[in-house]
Amino acid sequence: MKLRTKLMIHSMFGIILSTLLVGFILIEMLNMKTSDKDSISALVTAQKLESAIVLTQQALSNYSFNATYGNEAETSKQLKQSDQVLGELKDVLDRLTVKQEISSSSAKEIQASLAVIVRKWELEQSSARKALTEHNSFETNRQSIRTLGVLNDLFLLQRQVRELYDDHTAQLESEIRMIIWICSLGVILLIAGAYVSNDRLTQQITRPLKALALQAQAVAGGDWARWMYIRQRTRSAT
Repeated sequence: MKLRTKLMIHSMFGIILSTLLVGFILIEMLNMKTSDKDSISALVTAQKLESAIVLTQQALSNYSFNATYGNEAETSKQLKQSDQVLGELKDVLDRLTVKQEISSSSAKEIQASLAVIVRKWELEQSSARKALTEHNSFETNRQSIRTLGVLNDLFLLQRQVRELYDDHTAQLESEIRMIIWICSLGVILLIAGAYVSNDRLTQQITRPLKALALQAQAVAGGDWARWMYIRQRTRSAT
């Protein structure tokens, strides 16, 4: 093999290994980011739904004591807002619970809690809109109190999602430690490989030069019987 080819292979060896190591780190970091994104989104959306339902409960209560058109419009607006946020939360939790890294028991618990909230909210929204249409202040106040039941179920769902988020966080910490160990091992192997490769390449270059220098010194000292073997690609010459 020509010296030029050896030098090219030697230089590409370290570059390829370094590229593979960096690629591994990037892929793992992207996977961790995607895995954690839905958990955070579920927490934020659940908090957003809690705020929307609280505002709806206050709007229903206000209308029951002061049945004005302004309060009626505000209550209808809050009912629609809560319904939209609940739809967002359902979409986020559907994406979250279908992931393979989530245990089936946790997914079933979250979906069961969500189903209870959806069922209660559909009944609550239907009854509240009917009370607004009929301008029934007593029934509106009753529906305002019933929203507390939805909030109670929502608190349970938030706790379940929080536990799932904590599990994800612990898993991410474990994965980060694993990546650090793998990267450290990769760096050590890369350094060791570069050292061995450099040593072999150096010996392949310097060994013939040392032999040539010794032979030249011998010839210069008057030893004309010395032979110099020159290894070529197809034959050996003397």
